[in-house]
Amino acid sequence: MKKATTANPYMRTVILAFGARGFAVGSQFLITIVLAKILGAGPFGDMIVVFAAFRLISLSIGTGLSTLIIYHVSRSGGEVELNERIHRSSLAVGIIISALIGSILLLSADTIAGIFDKQGMAYWITGLTPYLIFLTVLTISSGSFDGRSKVDFSIFIADFVPNFIQIAGLALVFVAGLGKLSICVVFGASVVLPALLAAGPIIATKVHKWYVFTFWDIRYAGTYAMTMLASQQIHGIDLMIVGALFSSETSGAYAVCARISLLIPFVQLILLRKYTPIAGLYLSNGNISAFNNGLHNLKVWIMASVFLLSGLIVLVFPFLQHFLGKDLSVIAFLIVLLPVFFARACFSGIDVALKMSGRAEIALMLSLLGAALFCLLTLAFQTLLGSLATGFALTLSALITSIGGSLFLLRHGIKVTDISSITVCLAASAITSTALYLITANSTPFILSAALLLLSAIVLAPTVWRRART
Repeated sequence: MKKATTANPYMRTVILAFGARGFAVGSQFLITIVLAKILGAGPFGDMIVVFAAFRLISLSIGTGLSTLIIYHVSRSGGEVELNERIHRSSLAVGIIISALIGSILLLSADTIAGIFDKQGMAYWITGLTPYLIFLTVLTISSGSFDGRSKVDFSIFIADFVPNFIQIAGLALVFVAGLGKLSICVVFGASVVLPALLAAGPIIATKVHKWYVFTFWDIRYAGTYAMTMLASQQIHGIDLMIVGALFSSETSGAYAVCARISLLIPFVQLILLRKYTPIAGLYLSNGNISAFNNGLHNLKVWIMASVFLLSGLIVLVFPFLQHFLGKDLSVIAFLIVLLPVFFARACFSGIDVALKMSGRAEIALMLSLLGAALFCLLTLAFQTLLGSLATGFALTLSALITSIGGSLFLLRHGIKVTDISSITVCLAASAITSTALYLITANSTPFILSAALLLLSAIVLAPTVWRRART
């Protein structure tokens, strides 16, 4: 009876997390489509670049400070007084930093728009500044709930509520035919309301005790802020690079594809998150073989999920074109982005192994290297490949950093991939990209591409099944 009592809250959290993340990914996809329809290609491109930049800044600041809260509060057993002090101090620091950055961006909005050669960006910088500040507050406050094991409420307040407000508000904007100001109001309200709900009790309390940050605290929070900043290469850094180098219409088309492609690693991230505590137990006991076997078995389902979801996107893409229009750049972007996720699936587990073995600084170094390589490769190949250089650079940077990380771990006996995984991922990547090209060509019937995906699944199934059984 006691076992069931212990298991029920865990299962409820897992189900809620899966449902909330699924709702978030699905709603963000719908939001992207609706925004593209409301604004049109050019204005949507301007808006999404500013939105991605603000979101990247907020999540970096908020993640650094929220991770610090989780670290201290969880180790104290959820001490209420410590949580209030560090939560309040973190909120103050986060608000000051985000408000300072927001003010600088607000005052230089016209200058930034001129640098990007996109005058429409100035409006969105002005209108979305509250979103920047309050998303930081919301991200910090979610760490307070996580540190006290109130994960259910953290997921509800940080994932479900903002996405629900956005999708409901934008649906109203679309139906009523409202303007750009209403879009800014919707995005602002989507973070202001949950942020006040999460941080309100800390701000309104009569006793204001503060936590004094040490140099270690600053370094710890800064490290995780930089890790978040560097790791957001898709629908983050990439959108700013595309916005700086190419037209607003190209930025809008790329944003739609990036959002569609983020559906592919959805199951992979959940599987890795579930395996992380198990991996920590194996590595803390020095049981490298158990870690390798567990990751080997998990890799089967990761590759199967990536192939299944990418194939599903390929099959439904012709129906999406009714909403997106017959924009060939959207198809081209999606074709060059697909290999990125197969490369990451092939080498999945590197980040888990590094963090659970206490080598977070190596994970940070690889993230920074990947971000730098992405920027440099995009600039180097833009003359030859144009805007498609973005997908090529993402794939190449993912391969270089993944190979480097896997070789480092191999020196310590940790094996994150093998020849069969590489072969399967290469074949699956080529098949899905080819099928997407065929299925969107006017001369090729839908059934041909569907048959190609089915045939490839039949060919790859025995390999996956053998690995799953062993």
